[in-house]
Amino acid sequence: MPKRVLVLTLMFLVITSISIRAEEDDEIRLMINGDLITDQLDYKIVDNSILIPLEILTDNLSIKMKWFTSIDTIQLDKEGKVIKFRVGDKYLQVDNQIIKMDTKVISINEKIMVPLKDLGNALGLLIKSYPEQRIVKISEVKGKIKDIDYPKNEDYEGLELLITEEVDYDVQFFSNPARIVLDIQGATITSNLDKPKVDSDLIKGYHISQLNNNTKVIIDLYDNINYNIEQRKDGDEYKYLVKLSPIINSINYDGSRINIGATRPLNATRVNYLSNPSRVVIDIKNAALEKARELKVEDKSIKRVRLSQFQTQPYNIVRVVLDLEGEIKVEVENNGGDLAVIPLSSQLLGIDYSSEEDLLFKLSNQVEPKVFPLVNGDRLVFDFPFTVNTIKEHTLKVDNKLIEEIRISQFNKEKSRVVVDLTKLVPYKLEWKGNNLQVKLVNNLTGVHLEEKKLKQTLKLSLLKDREYKVYKLVNPNRLVIDIFDTIVDLKQIELSKVDGIIKDIRVSQYSTDPNQVRIALELEKDLDFEIKSESITDNIEIDIIEERFRSYLKGKVIVVDAGHGGRDPGAIGYSGSREKDLVLDMALRLEELLEDGGAEVIMTRKTDDYIELTDRSKIANDNNADIFVSLHLNSHVDGQYSGTETYIRPNYNQANLLLANLTQRALLRDLGTYDRGVKANDLKVLDTTNMPAVLNEIAFLSNKEEEVLLMSEEFRDKAAIALYKGINNYFRLLAEEES
Repeated sequence: MPKRVLVLTLMFLVITSISIRAEEDDEIRLMINGDLITDQLDYKIVDNSILIPLEILTDNLSIKMKWFTSIDTIQLDKEGKVIKFRVGDKYLQVDNQIIKMDTKVISINEKIMVPLKDLGNALGLLIKSYPEQRIVKISEVKGKIKDIDYPKNEDYEGLELLITEEVDYDVQFFSNPARIVLDIQGATITSNLDKPKVDSDLIKGYHISQLNNNTKVIIDLYDNINYNIEQRKDGDEYKYLVKLSPIINSINYDGSRINIGATRPLNATRVNYLSNPSRVVIDIKNAALEKARELKVEDKSIKRVRLSQFQTQPYNIVRVVLDLEGEIKVEVENNGGDLAVIPLSSQLLGIDYSSEEDLLFKLSNQVEPKVFPLVNGDRLVFDFPFTVNTIKEHTLKVDNKLIEEIRISQFNKEKSRVVVDLTKLVPYKLEWKGNNLQVKLVNNLTGVHLEEKKLKQTLKLSLLKDREYKVYKLVNPNRLVIDIFDTIVDLKQIELSKVDGIIKDIRVSQYSTDPNQVRIALELEKDLDFEIKSESITDNIEIDIIEERFRSYLKGKVIVVDAGHGGRDPGAIGYSGSREKDLVLDMALRLEELLEDGGAEVIMTRKTDDYIELTDRSKIANDNNADIFVSLHLNSHVDGQYSGTETYIRPNYNQANLLLANLTQRALLRDLGTYDRGVKANDLKVLDTTNMPAVLNEIAFLSNKEEEVLLMSEEFRDKAAIALYKGINNYFRLLAEEES
């Protein structure tokens, strides 16, 4: 083996202790603390470890040695660290810790030979090899890490270490999890080292630890980033700055903006406009580029986009160049980390407001505005995207019947905003005339909503302003038609409800434009009736579509609904543990909703699980001059075979009382399909003490297993509430017919 190769191999062995073969006649120079000690180091290789004379270390370093011949033990003392070992032994005692060496301490011709690597580490020595120069350097650790700083500005951010001496270091990047590991050789941590907190999009946190004569700094990262270590002298000390930058890894064009993505958020940018040729230059500070990129975009103003790493020193800059067809401005927007470059393709040049009902926005290029009608304040807001405002005046005073004032602003980097304050809010119609946008102010249908209820469907039409309307029916086919005058509709802005049940289809159209008239046509399943609920001139038209037999006769009626039992009185208990008080309260609340929707004033004796005395229940009805009193109950019997529906009235009933009982009983039987147990008179306190027609409806038997199952069903309880509503409504219908 050539001698030079053996020497190089030996140098590597000093540092790494890998298993190799070497010869002992290679000449090696030894330096300690910068001084040349010998040109020919006396060394031995045993078990792949290098052994050198102990006296070389004790004579040239601050080490005190004692030899206890009686126990054949050598003691070394270096700055308070005590190390003991025996000749012929593999073990070191470092203070109170036992360390096993790779080979034994030996004696050759009364010269003690010690393993350099193991003893050097124990003594806290820094051992370095330089194979090309055939030199081994041994130095005492003198570097101290005095301070850690977290510099952050628009040019860079990172961690900076202040060390008393120049040191060697190794750095590694790991991707899973993302972190940087910095091994600093020959430096220790001062006891009072202050560790600043970091507020960073790049750094999660960091840890610093010491092992023998080396210090390890671990920087935990959020993601893959670019890093660079900068070393500089600071007086008699040295600063080591780990600079960190996010890596730009994507660019795309979505039709309106150029999106630049990175592994972590991007921040500071600088924009310049250049001519001959026309281009926009955007410098992204503290950013690194994964690779140079070029992007072609489908935009009439931009030929292409180029990305390059413009600068790496003294800090990273990525340059974005937009090659242009003409002259445009851009705005750079930070979208939570990524950057968006927004070409501003138009200019707002002026506003003409000479017409009573028209506005004219003058632009350099057509851009579709977003328009927001604001009811509070009676105003229209026009947002022009990708537009620069060039109008010097911020406020334009207007003297006409509709417009009070116009306010203009550059709302943000990419948007110009015009606010039109009106005497009253009216609809608008947009029309382009070249690059000028005309805004015609007219009324507008803004919403068509069909609400399906249990016994009817309600059509609700929303307008911006009050308008007259007309409602009428057609036959063959059956249709309901609503004409709204002096109104327009934008069908793109109208979302129609799904139709079902008695309504087969719904259509909205601009019936005429001179004059403006909107028509809504409902195709009906059969000949149905309607009831107009809204005023004749309104901005909210409401129409009920109903079958004739379900027309409400409840308007203005006061009805007391009593849910039996409650609180400490559970009423009947079913086989499964269901309680009468809970089930009848549910049905009573359903009935309340139906009656109120029909126009009645409903008073509940209880709406929660409370106990109400029987006399108090009738007192509520009497005190409120109720038209009728309806009490809901469930039946029970020791014989579980009993079933069906029955209705009770007081013994001294009148014809109105009997009519109410018969009609509610029949409706329950018809809709529920239960057994008819009839209408019965009985002395029940809750009925006897009321001053108006009063009934107590026993819906079904909770003691009957089959009927309990039905009562536990929401569908059955809903049917019961609807049946009672029908019976009550039919009662008031017959009274109205008798009066007429």
